[in-house]
Amino acid sequence: MSDREEEEETDLTTTVTDEPNPPLIEYEPQISLQMNLPDKKKRYLAWNRFGTVVVRKELAFLSVDIDLNEGKRKTVRTHINVYLAALGADAVVLSGMDSSKKGENGETGVLLFYQFNSWALNHDWTQTLPPQEVVESVAIGDNWVAVYTSRRFVRIFSFTSLQLAVFMIPGPIVALVGNGPLIAISYHSGRPSDNADQKLDYLLYNVAQKKQERTGGLPLSPGSQLSWLGFSLNGVGLFSLKLSNICPRLLTFFSLLFRLLFQGSHRG
Repeated sequence: MSDREEEEETDLTTTVTDEPNPPLIEYEPQISLQMNLPDKKKRYLAWNRFGTVVVRKELAFLSVDIDLNEGKRKTVRTHINVYLAALGADAVVLSGMDSSKKGENGETGVLLFYQFNSWALNHDWTQTLPPQEVVESVAIGDNWVAVYTSRRFVRIFSFTSLQLAVFMIPGPIVALVGNGPLIAISYHSGRPSDNADQKLDYLLYNVAQKKQERTGGLPLSPGSQLSWLGFSLNGVGLFSLKLSNICPRLLTFFSLLFRLLFQGSHRG
């Protein structure tokens, strides 16, 4: 081999060896789906078939307007920094933090519960969570409210403020919804894959029977995110909506399978 050929081979080897590897992209897990739509003067915390919950900032307090579709309104004025709400047919639960009780232990979550058309004792109540535990998601059903906290606890309370159950879920929450005696929870079971696929599981819990009905993986289209989770009006079906760059898909859970119920048109 000549000196020139040896030099060319050496240069070729050096070029291949020193070529940098392409950078790895780490995709972030999607955030929780709790409604909190900002506006110039107000925020919508809930909007469903029962009505709306809107919070307005006044000079010395927050004003929470609960407008029911049947034409009734309830206004709550509080110094609690309310940022979450769940509205049911018979009651509403608000969640926030009490800045006046902030100390060495940091922020502490507070629940505010108001029942409509009730003559029962303790139909309105306030519940303070343990120190350094704040609410990240809320849901409401038949005679119960549920919260997911920063310690990954799901706490379930009766309409009379009695704590019915406390359990943990394995990962950060994505969605928490309720209907009748059922709670549906979607949470992260791992980090997204290299092609941006979210890894989500779901859990279905029966409050009345105090047991887990079923659990499993929540199917998603490649590269899409969960955009909505909810029940049918009769509480039989569990639905999930995924949005991607291609088209929306609505799946329904039936006979232990998520089946395609609707697929929208492709986006241009």
